[in-house]
Amino acid sequence: MIPFGLTHRFPAPPVNKSLPVFSKPVESYQLPDSGASCALNAKAKDMAFILTRDDEKLDWTAFNRETTEHKHDVTKVAYMPVMLESVNDCDTLNTIVIRALKLCEEFNQTHSIITADEAVYSGLIKLRWVTPGYHQRLILRLGGLHVSMAFEATIGQHMAGNVVDCLMRG
Repeated sequence: MIPFGLTHRFPAPPVNKSLPVFSKPVESYQLPDSGASCALNAKAKDMAFILTRDDEKLDWTAFNRETTEHKHDVTKVAYMPVMLESVNDCDTLNTIVIRALKLCEEFNQTHSIITADEAVYSGLIKLRWVTPGYHQRLILRLGGLHVSMAFEATIGQHMAGNVVDCLMRG
């Protein structure tokens, strides 16, 4: 059993700054032949949605739910306990990953998805490169909050002064 105490940490393997190593040179990425039929099926499904949509209230999600035969596994969402440590430390990140993977085992799930901000995300990527087993079970995502905040900041910079001027004059 993994201890969930607030101060216990698991040491991480040494993280050296290195580039990823590939077994063969990477020239370009193309879908394999089997992926092409998948893309064609997706385009056909999109067109079927557009052409058969009589009711404006029927959205893409409802259409997709009715026409999809594949049943996805049910997943669980769990929040990690608070740790009173710096998240920039590799040992702390390793402890978070070990605990997340342990929770996945308890829920009978194979993969763990961890969402993090930019600073923590880069540390988790480095840790996943050097730790055996993490690459197969750990899915890392840059946090949606930070992506949306960056988008809103870009829109704000683009619109700077325009909206405020309109409101003040109106």
